[in-house]
Amino acid sequence: MALSSEQRDQIERRIRAPIDRLLGGQIPVGGACDIKTLAREADISRAALYRTWGHLKDEFEQRRSAAQAGGQQPDPREARIARLREQNQRLTHKLARTRPAASR
Repeated sequence: MALSSEQRDQIERRIRAPIDRLLGGQIPVGGACDIKTLAREADISRAALYRTWGHLKDEFEQRRSAAQAGGQQPDPREARIARLREQNQRLTHKLARTRPAASR
């Protein structure tokens, strides 16, 4: 069954709203700034998002990539993971530099 233009507009608005929320950092509990969460928040299947609404999926991915390239991390959890990785790397290097001195 084909969708009317009104139905298509309504579904598109239903997808665009969570795109804006996710990219704005409003990540639901148990979610991430990803396609799976976008589909869940828009109340459509991931398959439908890929097949029928692929242009919106692509727009979401492009906007997310642009935000990340600009130094923004829409997903606070991912930003925290990145900070912790950097901190872990710094501490590992610091420990490696102090170990030879401690064994003397």
